[in-house]
Amino acid sequence: MPHDYHEREKRGKVFSSVLWSLFAVSFGILSGIFVSLGAKHYVAYYQVVGVEVLTALSDSDSFSDSSFSSSFSASIGAFRENGFPFDFAWLASFLQSKKEKENKEKVAISFSQKEIPKEEPKKITLLFVGDIMLDRGVKSSVQKNGKGDFGFLFENFLLPEFPEGFPDVLYGNLEGPLSDKGENVGSMYSFRMSPEALPTLVKAGFNVLGVANNHAGDWGREAFEDTLGRLTGIGILPVGGGENRESAEEVSVVKAGGMKVGFVGFSDVGPKWLEAKEESAGILLASEEEVRRVVGEASKKVDVLVVIFHFGEEYQKKVSDRQKLLAHMAVDAGALLVVGAHPHVVQEIEEYKNGLIAYSLGNFIFDQTFSSETMKGGMLEVHLQDRGVVSHTLHSVVIDTMFRPEISLKKFLPEDSKVLTE
Repeated sequence: MPHDYHEREKRGKVFSSVLWSLFAVSFGILSGIFVSLGAKHYVAYYQVVGVEVLTALSDSDSFSDSSFSSSFSASIGAFRENGFPFDFAWLASFLQSKKEKENKEKVAISFSQKEIPKEEPKKITLLFVGDIMLDRGVKSSVQKNGKGDFGFLFENFLLPEFPEGFPDVLYGNLEGPLSDKGENVGSMYSFRMSPEALPTLVKAGFNVLGVANNHAGDWGREAFEDTLGRLTGIGILPVGGGENRESAEEVSVVKAGGMKVGFVGFSDVGPKWLEAKEESAGILLASEEEVRRVVGEASKKVDVLVVIFHFGEEYQKKVSDRQKLLAHMAVDAGALLVVGAHPHVVQEIEEYKNGLIAYSLGNFIFDQTFSSETMKGGMLEVHLQDRGVVSHTLHSVVIDTMFRPEISLKKFLPEDSKVLTE
């Protein structure tokens, strides 16, 4: 019994010695291969005396890393000195992180080389209409025929071509203050429109309105200031005026289709006393110097600039030299679109250089029943894409006996037409 025990103990020691020798030889061989070979790396698993060991052949540059060299040497030293197994966990972690880094680099290179298709620039739609006057006969019609609801005026104003009911921009000239404040400082033709019409204008789709015109001061500066506050308060951008000179000159911006469409406006027919000053509200007057400066500065802040003018001669279908001078000047200074009002009749549409000029769109809502020409107007539809005009159309507007505008999007003039005819 004791003999057998000592015999088994002796055999055990021999087996243990052989086992450790095999481990040492295997490790030495694997280490030598690992350190000496510079071939492209691969990952494999080896079973060495029952222990799963991750090994790899790697590029020679792997061993140039100082942190790797020092850690690798320390692990070997620990094994030789203490007989402690080589830190395979550390080796596996290092190789895994290196492999992940290389994979990320490959992915990055592959991604950079892949061609990403460019997104097609979006097309946006701008609509422009003429003079809007909601006082006098128009107000009486609303009270009589619409039971006081200004929405009555827009019953025939339908835009079926737009899925959501609105274009990106709907602009009109607001012919006078929209306020219940101030005193009449004008003439018998002074206008002041009820603030009750504001929600209707928003519902109709208007998001930009011109305020620089000869009727802006009909009820004094107080009514004008009140108008500015009411428009901005309900989300409509006033163009051509402001609470001071700086705000009047500041470009009003509508963002749509990845573009910034800006608006500035001028009146060439006064009133001069309402000109915006450093510390007083007012409008911009159309001096040649100011047009060049304001338009030039505004064009640098937006992708597309629209310049609004209140100019020309009332009831004249022929464009004046002054109108052409100012409109061409605006385009030269950076405007893409120029839209005018004041004649109360439709005038010429001109393509000048890279710009489009609509000198007058006539009336949109007005009670000037003395002429068939004043009871109709034009609605300019402009499509923009990639900072340029891709198409434009002039639609016919007819004002009925109750002063409601009716627009037929199916009845319009060809795009090459210069003048609206019967």
